[in-house]
Amino acid sequence: MNAMCLRSVLRHSFLVFCLCSVGCGGVGDDDTTDGDADSDADSDSDSDADSDSDSDSDSDSDSDSDGDADGDADGDGDGDGDGDGDVSLEELCDDIAHVLCETVAGCCDGGWSPEELTACIDTFFFGCQANMSGPINLGTVVIDSEAVPGCVEAFRAMWVDCPDGDVRDDAVACDAVFVGTLGEGAGCENDEECEEGLECAWVPNDDERFCLDMPTDGQPCENGNCAEDHQCDRTGICYRLGRLDDECHAIDEWNDSCDWRYFCLDGTCADDYPSGHECTSGNQCLNGWCDGLDGGGPGVCAGDNPEPRDYCDAGNFIE
Repeated sequence: MNAMCLRSVLRHSFLVFCLCSVGCGGVGDDDTTDGDADSDADSDSDSDADSDSDSDSDSDSDSDSDGDADGDADGDGDGDGDGDGDVSLEELCDDIAHVLCETVAGCCDGGWSPEELTACIDTFFFGCQANMSGPINLGTVVIDSEAVPGCVEAFRAMWVDCPDGDVRDDAVACDAVFVGTLGEGAGCENDEECEEGLECAWVPNDDERFCLDMPTDGQPCENGNCAEDHQCDRTGICYRLGRLDDECHAIDEWNDSCDWRYFCLDGTCADDYPSGHECTSGNQCLNGWCDGLDGGGPGVCAGDNPEPRDYCDAGNFIE
C-alpha cells in the first residue's frame, strides 16, 4: 500500500470510529466475552463479525465492501475511485513529498516541528505537480503505476544516510514512472513526453524541439550533441558518462569518461577528492583544481570543501 492510501485509511477509520462512538447503541445485546459493546464476538466496536473497525463484512478497515483498504469502493487498491488501479500524479507527488521530507527531518536529532514538516511537504508536493501536470493533462505523458514504488524508495535512499555533500543517487528509478506517448519527429516540451529511446531535442536553425533518436556510445555526435548521460568527445564521437563504480577510460589529458562528480581511478569511476587530498590532475578534485603541479610532483586539491548540511535548519528544504 502506498503512503497516501495508508493515510487515507487512517483518516477514514478515525472518522468511522468517531461516528460509531457517538451514535452506536446496542449495549444490551453485547457479547460480554470480547470486551466491546457490540453484539458480535470479535473485539472491535462494530456489529459485524470481522475484526476491523468498520461495519461492512470485509476484513479491511474502510467502510466499503470491496475488500481493499483505500477508502473508495472500486476494489482496485488506489484511492481515486475510478477502478483502474492507476496512481494519479497527486498520489505520486504526495508519496514522494512525505518520504523525502520525513526522511530528511529524521536526520535532525531533534526532528522538525509539525509546521516545518508540513511546509516541506507542501513545497515538494506542489512543485512536483507543477512540473508534470501539463503533459499529463494533455495525454503526452502517462504514469506507470508499477514503477512508482521504486521511485518513492529512490527518494528515501537518497537521504536516508544523511549525506553532507552532493546527493549521490539522482533517483534514476523515477525515469520509468513517466512514460511518453509522442513518437519520433513530434513536437515536444520535455524528454518525458517522448516515447522510450527518444529525447526532446533542439534542431539547428529551429526554435522548436522534437522527439529525436539521439546518438549514444560510439556513435557520431549530432551537431555536437549526444543522448542524455552521454557526451561528445573531440573526435565527434559520443561516449557514455560513467557513474560511481562504472568502468571508465581516459578521453584526453584532462578528461575521462566519468560523470562530473567522479574521476577515473584504475579503470573505475571514483568519488572526486575533497580539498587537501593529494592529486595529479584537476579532474580528480571536487573543486576541479589541483594546486602545486608545476613542481613536477603530485599536487593538492585546492579550494574549500562544502559546508556540512544543517539538517535541523528546515529552511534549507523549504522554498
